[in-house]
Amino acid sequence: SDPSLPPSEGSPALMAAPAGLSGCPTPLRKRWATGSASRLDDVTQSANAWLADCAPVCAASDRVGLQPWAVAGAGAVWLAGFLLWGFTGDVVCTVVGSLYPMYASFKALEDADEEAKTRWLVYWVTYAAIMLVEGLLYRLFYWVPFYHIMRLLFVIWLFLPFTFGAQAAYRFAVRPLLRRHRPYVDETLARSAEQLRSMLVGDRQEDLADFGASVAAASGHCEPSRAAKVSKGLGVQDFISQELAKEALSGICKVATASAASALEGAWAAAAAAAALPGPPP
Repeated sequence: SDPSLPPSEGSPALMAAPAGLSGCPTPLRKRWATGSASRLDDVTQSANAWLADCAPVCAASDRVGLQPWAVAGAGAVWLAGFLLWGFTGDVVCTVVGSLYPMYASFKALEDADEEAKTRWLVYWVTYAAIMLVEGLLYRLFYWVPFYHIMRLLFVIWLFLPFTFGAQAAYRFAVRPLLRRHRPYVDETLARSAEQLRSMLVGDRQEDLADFGASVAAASGHCEPSRAAKVSKGLGVQDFISQELAKEALSGICKVATASAASALEGAWAAAAAAAALPGPPP
């Protein structure tokens, strides 16, 4: 054929190369677009037929309403991002490290299985320690190649029934470290709790003590100086509880005395009526 002549409508050159398509007549552009769409349909149909035997892909495509090739392509993109750049690595490791152990711990609690409780308590202590170390050194671990993959495999190794690496990690790393520093940690926690309590209550401690002293003095059961001393020594709540108990006891005594007097008066009246004697003197 003469190279100077334009290609015919059915020539392979026109179908293969889109370059210069804007200069071709409109029917030729439409034919090339139709041929490209037809080839794309053939490729997608072939991919769907090849993925028809993959049950997870088919189930996902039915659930989200997309073709199997689209679901498989999205999964491939996500997998490449996870393997190369750790895309969603934190979410994956958290879900994998928490989902099955959470359910297994629930079963141990419901079945009252003491051995399983101890087993999974060891896992959670070890997992918490590892997550704490990772949170402190994450900026350093981030530059390790394929760190997210290694972390995922390590977390799976921790709780798999036939490996249960948490037991070994707890015995050789977590347990000796915590045992060595346990006295210092307990002392620090107790001191922190006391400081927190003082910070929350300390500003109003004197006001509460004065209030308790005034309540005790107004009740009339003790002197103001003694009330202030007792309220500061025992605390406001204990002092007020004692005062309320005294009031309750006094009320009970008054009711009992009135009841006894009424009963005695009734008995005396009955005896006087039986003996035909005059009633009791006023």
